[in-house]
Amino acid sequence: MAFPELKADGLYNQLLTELADVETDIANRREEFNTSVRAYNTVLTLFPANIFLRLLGFKPKDFLSIVDINS
Repeated sequence: MAFPELKADGLYNQLLTELADVETDIANRREEFNTSVRAYNTVLTLFPANIFLRLLGFKPKDFLSIVDINS
């Protein structure tokens, strides 16, 4: 007896591929953001810019990190 071909299998594989692509894109964007934050925070520590930037209200920014939604 032959089993019928499941069409959902192809859709499931496509969904997994797209999900992996989205996760990779998010990781890349987070890395770019953190690189920018590192550069920004570094400028805040350099003299004489640090004096003027602090007076104007510029403050160090936090890095983006992965948040565990289960905790």
